[in-house]
Amino acid sequence: MTAPNLDSKGLTPIPQSRLKCKVKCRRYKRERSMLVPPSLPRYFLLRNLLPMKQLLIMGSVWLALAATASTEVVIPPEVEAVAYDGTTNSLDQILRVFEPAATNGITVAVFVCREVLLERGDNDGAKERFPVIGSTEDTDEAVTEAWRLLLKRKAESGDPFFQKVLGYLYKYGSVFDPDDRTAFTWYEKSAKGGYARGMWLLARCYQYGTGTEENMAEAIKWHSRAAEKGASRAAYDVGMIYLAGSDAERNHTEAAKWFKRAAELGNACSKCRLAWMYCNGLGLEPDYDMAIKLYQELLAMEEDHRCAVVGMAYIYDKGLGVASNPDRATELYLAGARMGDVYATTMISLRYEKGLGVKRNLLQAAYWAKEAAERGDANAQNRLGTYLQRGWGTPSNSVEAVKWFRKAAEKGHGGAQYNLGMRIEEGRATTGSIAEAAEWFRKSAEKGLKDAQYKIGEYLEEGRGTKKDIPEAAKWFRKAADQGVLHAFYRLGRFYSDGRGVEQDLQEAFKLQQAVLDGGCEKHGAGGMAYAHEMNGDYEAALTWYLTGSKWGDGWTMERLGRLYMEGAGIEKDTAAAVVWLAKAARKRSSAVDLLRQLADEGEVIAQLKLAQLYHSGVEGTLDADHGEALFWCMKADSHGYDEAGELIDTMRAHGTLTDNDFEQARKRLNEGPKRAADGKWYLELADNSTVVGEPSFTSVVVNVSFGKVHLSIDKINSVTFSGKDSPARVLLWNGDTLDGTVELGAFIVDDTGEKIPVDGAKLDRIRRH
Repeated sequence: MTAPNLDSKGLTPIPQSRLKCKVKCRRYKRERSMLVPPSLPRYFLLRNLLPMKQLLIMGSVWLALAATASTEVVIPPEVEAVAYDGTTNSLDQILRVFEPAATNGITVAVFVCREVLLERGDNDGAKERFPVIGSTEDTDEAVTEAWRLLLKRKAESGDPFFQKVLGYLYKYGSVFDPDDRTAFTWYEKSAKGGYARGMWLLARCYQYGTGTEENMAEAIKWHSRAAEKGASRAAYDVGMIYLAGSDAERNHTEAAKWFKRAAELGNACSKCRLAWMYCNGLGLEPDYDMAIKLYQELLAMEEDHRCAVVGMAYIYDKGLGVASNPDRATELYLAGARMGDVYATTMISLRYEKGLGVKRNLLQAAYWAKEAAERGDANAQNRLGTYLQRGWGTPSNSVEAVKWFRKAAEKGHGGAQYNLGMRIEEGRATTGSIAEAAEWFRKSAEKGLKDAQYKIGEYLEEGRGTKKDIPEAAKWFRKAADQGVLHAFYRLGRFYSDGRGVEQDLQEAFKLQQAVLDGGCEKHGAGGMAYAHEMNGDYEAALTWYLTGSKWGDGWTMERLGRLYMEGAGIEKDTAAAVVWLAKAARKRSSAVDLLRQLADEGEVIAQLKLAQLYHSGVEGTLDADHGEALFWCMKADSHGYDEAGELIDTMRAHGTLTDNDFEQARKRLNEGPKRAADGKWYLELADNSTVVGEPSFTSVVVNVSFGKVHLSIDKINSVTFSGKDSPARVLLWNGDTLDGTVELGAFIVDDTGEKIPVDGAKLDRIRRH
């Protein structure tokens, strides 16, 4: 027996064709697990009128029919007809006709109703009455598509209200696939149609480069037009552009004007900004009473205006218009931090660190710093990095410290950029090169941090991580010196002494070095003063100052002193003294190692011993330990009767650091003696990857050449031409004579303008005969 088809009351048989019309998609989704058409009464099952097998067959048939049935979606005619004409009445009508569909979960209708309330300024009502919590999966696809088409028809008809809604749905991927460019197009149409919120969103597209190129002039234009139509948020956004924009955009007077306009339109956040500007005299005359009045107005509102809590904390902290009250300031900052305000969270961390209005507590400082850092505050990220680096209130962790420094640095925090550069320089970062450190120092320096300005000047002078540029280094040293960095005075004074990067001015050099001494830094001031005297030709005074500075252990000063003794320029030559000071400087400067090696090659036994000791122990950052090289120099010194050299050989042998091969190679080098250079032309050749732009011609080359104990100085070689960037650049050094020894060092090349281009270890590739 076939089960009858019953109507909703279970009484009258109805045809199968009518049963299909009874299918409701949303109800079917809720009850499909029962395998029963929703139109059948529940008691039909409960009374077991049908065998289960027949019931299953019937359900299967019904499911097939439901799957093949097409639902015809009809949009109510009043919805089709409604339009926005710029009046409040038209908004009321739109809300009235769309609300039933919104209540039934039609996403398009939800956003339309929300827009009506937002246009009225009822933000809370929009959130409460029409929350966006579902998705198009809650609605049949046919229904969704019908409402999509409806919205497009209305937008394409030129209605600016619906054009704005359509743009919004494209922007955030609700109903339509996300498409910033299409969203921008509809915002533009809405704005040109005169709809204020369309103007505001178009302005934000230009402001942030969403769907179009960033254009701050266009952003300000459309924000201004929206504000003229009463859009308070648009007026606030213009104020923010003028307050916190780029240097070209920043105008505090204009910012204050727009914040006042936004406040008049009912924007509460603008009152907070205005109060802050009154506190700090930004674009307005300082008026602490007005600032307090604005903050109190916000505190009297029911809404959560944490900015007012934090603003009053700032007023009590600084004593602006009231007596300074650190305890009250800390109490309010803590309240703001607990309300989630990032600035307050950062400030309460600082106050726990320094014990301001609360007992010093580094554990609490680190806790609140992490809270603010995780919310994205760059100041807190930099502070947390510092705590992790120093182990304040948290276990020391260099890797984590670098992570937080990098996060803040990438947000443009100058202090974090400097800190990250320092960590990379010190080798505490797991990634990063000296070139990256130089780039972070430069970015930080451009933000005005004096220590970073000194650092980038140092890198530019030495060619570390960046191309050597003495004039640029001098510029940054000047900026750092203007902010009182004593080391910058010292470096800049050296430039004025020898005329590097600046016009030589010994008077200015003496003045700068005296400032270093007056600042209490004799370690560098004495060396700088000595150099100025040396460049002035007063070698006795230079010697006195070099001796004074060398007592402090400065590597550069000790090297200059050793060189002065070594060359005997203006004073009596003293090789033994030169070796002593160069050996000390060699522990800090690789260039001092080169000078010491030159003396050792010339047969100075004490220099050979000192060089052996340096190679035995190695010097971090200057010289790698090399026991084979240490053995060679020990054997050279030992052959002259130096017992210390033999003792060092015994020590290395006892520690097992020497091999039979080391001894074999050392003996081979000793037995070879000085090499005899073959006849022919000798060239100084730069590395194959040297950058030579064009074919620059040089008027002269100054080259020092050592052969055994004979030291030749070839002062001028005329008509030198580099062969171009596709082959090594060559300079003719010697032609046809037979010499004993090897070419040691190219000093510098002088170009047509007289500028000296160093040919140092970084540039010198090899000397070869052709």
